[in-house]
Amino acid sequence: MFFSDEDCELFNEENKYSLDKKICEKRQILHKKLCRLHGELYLNTSGLTLKKKLEKDLGLHCHPLKNHLTNEFIPRLPNSEVNHIRLSYGYSKEDINKIKKNNTELAKDITFTHLTQLQFFIDCDGCCTCCYIDKSDILGQAELRKILKSPTDRSFLIDLLHSLITQEFEIYYGFYDNFEYFDYDSFRNHNLHKNDVSCFIQNFIQKLEKNYGYVFYFKVCRTYFIDVDDSTILRRCYTENATLIPFSDKAIENTYCGIAQMIIDDFSLLIRLFNFIKIPNTSNAKRK
Repeated sequence: MFFSDEDCELFNEENKYSLDKKICEKRQILHKKLCRLHGELYLNTSGLTLKKKLEKDLGLHCHPLKNHLTNEFIPRLPNSEVNHIRLSYGYSKEDINKIKKNNTELAKDITFTHLTQLQFFIDCDGCCTCCYIDKSDILGQAELRKILKSPTDRSFLIDLLHSLITQEFEIYYGFYDNFEYFDYDSFRNHNLHKNDVSCFIQNFIQKLEKNYGYVFYFKVCRTYFIDVDDSTILRRCYTENATLIPFSDKAIENTYCGIAQMIIDDFSLLIRLFNFIKIPNTSNAKRK
């Protein structure tokens, strides 16, 4: 079994701020699991690791520094929290250097971590795959704003999002005022029409105008929970009125190989969105 309910409990309200030795050791064990999943496990007879598979097939790169493969698993500052642990993939080192060269006034703040990514993470609920624009990703937010101002690009984005929604992905966004998130919203329901996605995005555009000057996050994700009756499998679910509801009967093996294939499958669906919202003139970016 790759991870358990006990692993998820490491990130609950009680434990996410904890510096307790046992809690930190358990987080470190999970960190090592993710590192092994990323770079040591061979997926099949081709001899490719997850790292090499994502580079070769999707043009996705991990953090250029080996000791930053995951986020930190020990709170470093007073009142800081560890509410998840993740693997992140995105821009190559070469592209990051190109972006810095073209944005010299922001160069010191441009790092792999502060650019749009595809992520796999484990938190207090289960695990998740996502395309993520963080509140610290100033350039990613700017690109999304540009897309939404262009009727052609906005229409294409809505098509991409609708396609992902029909495949049991969800959309989340929220604004941040340096203290807390506000004006957040989410969208899920794989049976809805494209016009419903369009209305959701139009509402987001109105909030962007109203909250001009505030940073935001934007996330498209699939969420998986450990099956309540069988911890060796995961199911894609959503939460409604504090109740977990499966999208379907499809199950994922809660093993290294099962999780690795899940990441590959989900990233293969998210890659078109990622490449579309990428900064132009970087590898595989679809906008010029």
